[in-house]
Amino acid sequence: MRYFVNLEGKEHVIDVAELPGGALSVHLLDPTAVERGAPGRPLEVETATAGNRLMVRVDGRVLDLVVDGDAPNVAVFAAGRRINATVESAHQRAQAGVRQGKGGASAGLIVSPMPGKVVKILVAEGDAVEPGKPLIVVEAMKMENELVAEAAGVVKKVYVQTGDAVEGGAKLVSVGAPE
Repeated sequence: MRYFVNLEGKEHVIDVAELPGGALSVHLLDPTAVERGAPGRPLEVETATAGNRLMVRVDGRVLDLVVDGDAPNVAVFAAGRRINATVESAHQRAQAGVRQGKGGASAGLIVSPMPGKVVKILVAEGDAVEPGKPLIVVEAMKMENELVAEAAGVVKKVYVQTGDAVEGGAKLVSVGAPE
């Protein structure tokens, strides 16, 4: 599962998978490399919890944390400091993007809200679009997510084809101002 962790204004992208036997496979991704599907830097991570206390060992360094609040907005106390954080899974981000009618990126660039498969492309390069016009459909977790234009414009580029497997954050369609 991909997580987006924002600490003091800086976003960290982390992939976590549970291995047989309960161990975790954790990779820290460079946010600029996420679009390219580049693998992240593996981290050696162990955790233990007791109530709202969390002990985390990352690459041999032990952090004792106290977590206050519920995701996505939490406060973390460590070494006498309070840090406000948001923790959002790829699924939560995708759901929020679909509810808001966008793909989860900057205006004009529609990106895949989570890993999935392109099942329909509803526009072609050069097509004029209005806000809310469906552009592309991505199937993820056995659900079809229809991603729509956020603003009026012209389809500048379609980055994918029907049937393509895409990662979360992959560029799908860009829409720009008419010329």
